Amino acid sequence: MKRSITLGVLIALVFPVLGQDQMTVHRFSCPLELVGSAEKLIITEVKALDPNGRISIDGRALKVAVRNAFDRAQVWSAIRRSGVCDPEPLPINGRSNDGPNGSGPTLVFPEYYSTGDPVQDDAAYEMAKCAWITAHPAEYEQMQTSSPE
Repeated sequence: MKRSITLGVLIALVFPVLGQDQMTVHRFSCPLELVGSAEKLIITEVKALDPNGRISIDGRALKVAVRNAFDRAQVWSAIRRSGVCDPEPLPINGRSNDGPNGSGPTLVFPEYYSTGDPVQDDAAYEMAKCAWITAHPAEYEQMQTSSPE
């Protein structure tokens, strides 16, 4: 009897954990510091995407944890819908975005992310690219004029 109760308790504790979706953390940078109502608007949009989503805002840095069912492009779109930030995705690999010899952040041109929906992927990439070019016109001009060796 004691063994069946222990087994029942173990099953009751393990199965709910197995059923939970895994979370993925997406990192972004916004051109301006996010304070007050800006935070609230971003949180509202992320929660509309994933009610279990978690948001961490520190100045311009934004970390969003959502269920694996939601990809980076969907999170990026949710942040943009808030209307307060044109988020710039930070590297996925988790490495520092610092330049050589601690020279400060290295600007990362937006990457194309494939979600399996080419229309949405193309639109998300074009929006990210336009936002980056608007935020970094001198760097974009330099990219256009530099010649490959």
